[in-house]
Amino acid sequence: MKKTLALVLVMMLVASSAWAFNDAKHVKVAPNGKGDMMIFPFYYTANGGWQTKITVTNTSDTYSVVAKLVVKSHYYSQELLDFLLYLSPNDVWTGTLTNDGTNTYMESTDDSALAPNGQFASTTNPMKQIISQATCISSRQTTVYATDSRDYGYIEVIEGWYGDLSNAYYTPAMATGERATPPVSKTYLRRVYDAYAAAGAVYLPGRPLINAAATDRTINVLTGFFEFQNAVVNGYTTLEQATVFADWDNMALLRTTESTGINNTSRNTLGELEAALAKQDLSMPYVNQGSDFTVHIMNFPTKLSRFSTDSQSYCRYIDGNGGPFWDDPNVPAPNTWASTEYRCLPYTLINYDLMENASAQGPYSGVVGTNSLCEEVNLLLSPAGFGINQSVQIFNEGWSRYNFTRTNANRFPTNFDMRSNVGVFNHSYYGAPVIPVVLMGKLNGISIMKGMESDGHVYAEIIAAATADPNLTNTATSVYNRLPANLDATYPTTPAIPYAVPNTWLPEFQYYNEIIELGIESVYP
Repeated sequence: MKKTLALVLVMMLVASSAWAFNDAKHVKVAPNGKGDMMIFPFYYTANGGWQTKITVTNTSDTYSVVAKLVVKSHYYSQELLDFLLYLSPNDVWTGTLTNDGTNTYMESTDDSALAPNGQFASTTNPMKQIISQATCISSRQTTVYATDSRDYGYIEVIEGWYGDLSNAYYTPAMATGERATPPVSKTYLRRVYDAYAAAGAVYLPGRPLINAAATDRTINVLTGFFEFQNAVVNGYTTLEQATVFADWDNMALLRTTESTGINNTSRNTLGELEAALAKQDLSMPYVNQGSDFTVHIMNFPTKLSRFSTDSQSYCRYIDGNGGPFWDDPNVPAPNTWASTEYRCLPYTLINYDLMENASAQGPYSGVVGTNSLCEEVNLLLSPAGFGINQSVQIFNEGWSRYNFTRTNANRFPTNFDMRSNVGVFNHSYYGAPVIPVVLMGKLNGISIMKGMESDGHVYAEIIAAATADPNLTNTATSVYNRLPANLDATYPTTPAIPYAVPNTWLPEFQYYNEIIELGIESVYP
C-alpha cells in the first residue's frame, strides 16, 4: 500500500507541474535503448590492429533520419571530425576508427555517409577520413597544460531531422528511379534534407509529418553500439551499447560547416543532461593477476573543457562552456579558467577482494596528490590500483567503489536551469555526471561492460547549501536513500529537515530508468 501511495503521489506531482516544457519531458537515459541522441563513452585506436567499430541504427519502419556524428578528443572535448548520417527506415551505418601507427582514421564503405568525393560511400568508393590532430599537444608549445590526442576520445550522435519521405509532400523532389518507400534512395533523402538546410532551418506549420516549430523535431528511434577489437589478433573483440538518451530534442538542423555538440542546440540544458547522468558512486568489477588486467573508463561528456587560443597560446581547462557541475562559484563566468578543484574531480576509492577485504593506501607514503579525474575520458589501470596520483592496494580479483568528493559534491546539490527559464536555477541534483565502462583483458580475449552506480537524486527546487539532504542522511537516524518526508509517511519526521527553500522531489525515472526503484525507496528498512 505504501509503495502504491508513493507512486500515486509522485505521478500527481508530475501531472500538476506548471513548468514550460514539463519535467516529464526532460532528457533521460532511454529505458528501451532507443532515443534521439547517444554518446559512445570512448573509442581507442593504436598501432597493431587496435580499433573501435561504431554502429548506428534507425529502428523506424517509416521515418528517415539524418543525424550528425561528432568525434571528440579525450582531454578537452575538441571536435576532431564530424559528418552526417543519412539513415533510411531500418537502416544501419557502420564505421571503424583505425590507426596505422601514425594517423587515426574513420573508415567506412557504408552508403549512409558520404565519401571524400561527396558521393555516398561504397566498397568501390570508401570513406577513409583522417581524424584531425588535437590542437593541445606538447610539441605545440611549452605552456600546454595537458596533452590531448586523437588516438582516443569519445563520440556523440545527435539526431537533426526526421520525416516520412513516402508522403506526397516530398515526392515532387524525387528523381527518376529513386524510391520513397524502403529502401529509400539516399540521394532522395539527402536532397530533401539539404532543401531544409538551405532554408536556414525554417520549419513552417502545416508541412506534413515534419515537426513544426512548436513541436518536437526529433523522434526516439536511434540506437547504437560499439565494438573494441583487434584486427590482427583473432578473438580480441567485445561490444557494448552506447549510452542512448530519449527526448534530447535537438532544435536545429545540423550541418558539417559548423561545430555542433550537446551544448548548444537542444531543448534541454546541459544541467538537465547532467541530472540524467548523475551518479552518487560507482561499483566496478576488476581482475588483476598475471597477464589479466582491467581498465576502468570514466567519461564526463558535459565537462567540455575546450581550449584557449589566447595570445600566450595556453591550452587551459574549463572556460565557462561546460555543464553546471563544473562551474566554479568563486570564478565569474564566462571566459574564465576554473580552479584546480573544479577542473579536476577528486575521488576516493576502495578496492575489495572476493572475501570482503578492503584496500588501503600504499605500500609507500610521502608527498602525493589527491586522486582526481581531469580528462573528459579517463583511463584508470588496475596495475596502479586505479589510482591517478596515489597508489591503492589491489587484489587479484574483486570490485572497486568510487565516490566523488569535489567540495562536498556528495553533500550539496548542483543547481541547474531548464531551457524554458534559463538563468532561473529552480532544479538541482546530487552526484557526478559520468558514464562508467569496465574493460577487461585476459589471455584469451577482452570483454567490456557498463559500470554500476547509485543514481543521484533530482529536485524541482534548489536545496540551498548547508541544508540537510533527505535522500542521504538524517542527523539522528542516518537513514540512507530515503524519499522526502512529504512523499513517504515512513520517513522519520524528527528532527525536522531544515530546508532553506521549499523543494519537491522529482522521481528519478523522469531522468533515468528507475520506476521500480520507487517502490524500494518508499519502504523503510
